[in-house]
Amino acid sequence: MHFSIATVSLPGTLDAKLRAAAKAGFDGVELFVPDIEESPMNSNDITSLMKEFGLSCDLYQPVKNLLSVKDKEFQHGLRRCETALAHAKQLGANTILVCSNTDSASVDSDEVRVDQLRQIGKLAAGQGMRVAFEALAWGRFVSTFAHAYDIVRHVDLPNVGVCLDSFHMLALGEDSSVIDSVDPSKLFFVQLADAPRLDMPVKELSRHHRLWPGHGDLLVKECLAKALNVGYSGPVSLEIFNDSLDHEDPEAAAADAYQAVASVASN
Repeated sequence: MHFSIATVSLPGTLDAKLRAAAKAGFDGVELFVPDIEESPMNSNDITSLMKEFGLSCDLYQPVKNLLSVKDKEFQHGLRRCETALAHAKQLGANTILVCSNTDSASVDSDEVRVDQLRQIGKLAAGQGMRVAFEALAWGRFVSTFAHAYDIVRHVDLPNVGVCLDSFHMLALGEDSSVIDSVDPSKLFFVQLADAPRLDMPVKELSRHHRLWPGHGDLLVKECLAKALNVGYSGPVSLEIFNDSLDHEDPEAAAADAYQAVASVASN
């Protein structure tokens, strides 16, 4: 199994995160755009370091607030997406993550969303790239995995698929049995994160209190098992936002992360 980790999940500078992920045994990373922007390294430095450490670049993320907008705003978003695609390709990724709109959504129409995501997919195909669409639990019009998957199915392009994030599904209370009917060719990426059951908005829970799989109250192992059962064979990745990680040693955090994902992925 190919284990990956989002750079946002680890403390420290980007080079320290990459070194720690490799030392812990991870096969690849999701490159988090803010980590790239805050690093003094350029794209060539980053790709060279990943190569040195034997890490693949499994995902470039996130590209936000592209869908569910009026045409003028969407055309601006397409130009932004084109830049992101070129940057992702330069860094060695073949997949970018596009999230459901949480801020600027103004058009509640699945027909519009399908058309816009199809245009993004065609733009990506021109660069030999894939698009993984993810529903954020606090998305204005698209907040569930089932809804995101339905949009992807109607886009009907081979390079457009869905990202399954266990946190967004389980923290929102979505029934994970929806995974049982997913076409594995449309399941592009799986991200795992646990969390405690706390009485707070799901966005706040997501941004500050995520935990390694198996360390919280969500049925993460069951979620992953369902994805594997339908034939998913891509990266199994961790995406953790937790304020307490900022004070940890990168290598210790990465070791804990690897132990957690290996445990939840075992039969």
